[in-house]
Amino acid sequence: MGAFPPISFAPRNVKLKRAVDFSKASRLYFHAAIYKCYDDFNRTNGTVVTLQNGTQMNMAKAIILAIFCDHPAAIKCCLCGSACPQCFTSKRDFATPPVGGTMLMRTPGNVAVKKQVSALMYGLMCVLIYVWMYVLIYVIKYVLMCVLMNS
Repeated sequence: MGAFPPISFAPRNVKLKRAVDFSKASRLYFHAAIYKCYDDFNRTNGTVVTLQNGTQMNMAKAIILAIFCDHPAAIKCCLCGSACPQCFTSKRDFATPPVGGTMLMRTPGNVAVKKQVSALMYGLMCVLIYVWMYVLIYVIKYVLMCVLMNS
């Protein structure tokens, strides 16, 4: 779709209000330019596009399906600081939280507990495998000794 040219500032000027405002204004300008291309196309009757296999397909509308970048960059690109990191819905359009007990909300606390439990399970699994291998080696050693003593 497009990439924005990098805007570099001297390190001491990066946090100046003028630099931050210029970055935001230029980002808005670039997004508006990209959106204008889509908007202009969607105001026409579309076009016929020839695909790689030679098939012709009528493209009536153009849409932006996704923005591929990490969360901090997406917030900067969409200018939606308080939006959902998954779908970029603004905070005022959020639904109300589910009524108690119907759904477990993801919070930093319960995500950390899940990670801690999985780490404990991994540690326990390593210990069990070590003990099982130790016992298995002891049994094999005992069986071999019995077989060699009897032969």
